[in-house]
Amino acid sequence: MGNSESYFADLFPKRGIERGSGVDDLRETDGAGERAAESGPRTDVGDAVERLRPPLVALDPEARHGGGIVPQKLHLLLQRQSIEEAAADAIKPGLDLDCGPFLGVHTVKKGLLKDAEVDLALFNTITLQMRLGMFDGEPSSHPYGNLGPNDVCSPPHQELALEAARQGIVLLKNQGPVLPLSTRKHQPIALIGPNSYVTLTMIGNYAGVACGYTTPLQGIRKYARAIHQPGCANVACVSDALFGGAIEAARTADATVMVMGLDQSVEAEFKDRTGLLLPGRQRELISKVAAASKGPTILVLMTGGAVDVSFAKHDPKIGAIVGAGYPGQAGGAATADILFGAHNPGGKLPMTWYYAIQHDKPMGQGDPCQVQPAVA
Repeated sequence: MGNSESYFADLFPKRGIERGSGVDDLRETDGAGERAAESGPRTDVGDAVERLRPPLVALDPEARHGGGIVPQKLHLLLQRQSIEEAAADAIKPGLDLDCGPFLGVHTVKKGLLKDAEVDLALFNTITLQMRLGMFDGEPSSHPYGNLGPNDVCSPPHQELALEAARQGIVLLKNQGPVLPLSTRKHQPIALIGPNSYVTLTMIGNYAGVACGYTTPLQGIRKYARAIHQPGCANVACVSDALFGGAIEAARTADATVMVMGLDQSVEAEFKDRTGLLLPGRQRELISKVAAASKGPTILVLMTGGAVDVSFAKHDPKIGAIVGAGYPGQAGGAATADILFGAHNPGGKLPMTWYYAIQHDKPMGQGDPCQVQPAVA
């Protein structure tokens, strides 16, 4: 695509753009923070705000950003004397709502913002609330006005969590085809990997307290006997101490399912990855287990972002690859439903998965006009 304006114009309905709002991203913008530290102070405020705020800001009077992140990014990028100055530079161009208002308060107290500028931000925010119907009469008369604690974790909500997980799972490879597995032919299943018995990993971040979890191991055991071996102590996978048990399980089982990938220790808010490869020795474990497996090998990936698994794509011993994302509280049940054919995997990737080429070009330099990364 071309610039940001054409990107949003092409991908989103015109009406949605005209009446929508923007939420900023919590990631670096082409390594902006890294380059700021390298190149020293900058004073081009307009350029910095345009780079850090979402393109939708220019299309609507109300623009939203979260937790003071834009002022903090400006402070880093411009190397200003104070973060209050950076907050003022973020608010003045049109960022109206801050879910962490402490920076705005201190900015006003220091006289860096005029009352009229604060009033305009408030006006834009309340106008949006009016458009949403938040002031339309008695709250209990609204569609969601009578929901209470008894509505949390109700059976319909738990079923929705399961169905959402099912619909979000993506079939990336199915050579043969290997999937679906058979409850008659594939007994037992070797279940291997650091994400094979996780709970919190499945819900990512910004999630409330789950009603309960179904791990991949629990989900598989609804369909088949399982020989469970983690293979790695965690997703960092720095040691091969547990490889032996995993390899032996694959040798004896009729099929092998490996649940690998990432978690919040690797990618999270304020924690950008600097590469696209699986952490530590995960690739080594996957290849060794697949080579030893008596039956078909299925690779399940729990990740929030893209990973380069081209090695598995081209490995004939790995018959299927499934992208589960962070599938939520019912992720284990949904994954098992996919693997055994109770549900058809119709999900689509929300992003392109590129080959890891950072040895040629650093991850922080992402100008598409200067590089054409290979697609995995």
